[in-house]
Amino acid sequence: MSEFTKDDLLTFMKEHNACKESYEFVNSCESIEECLEKAPFEYLIWALIKRPHLSYLVNWNKLDGWDWVKLLRKCPEFVNKCDWSKLDDEDWNYLLKVQPQFAKYKT
Repeated sequence: MSEFTKDDLLTFMKEHNACKESYEFVNSCESIEECLEKAPFEYLIWALIKRPHLSYLVNWNKLDGWDWVKLLRKCPEFVNKCDWSKLDDEDWNYLLKVQPQFAKYKT
């Protein structure tokens, strides 16, 4: 897979009618790495929903329990990336309402 660049991200955003604030954010960054480092998680979720193959750009260790819930509710295909120990009881309750198949990961 070729490297995904900041210009690619801007093109992707245009194709998917991204909001003005996200353009301003991306344009304020020097590189795609900086964008991903500083991006609000909602931007990452949006990008992963539209293009799951971009997951190689995500630092999964930075996600907390609530981040995982938001992601897995919409993108269950990332189940194998999840650090289940980060979810608390409230996170589990919210996740299992939409994705009950994940109950097997609850310890």
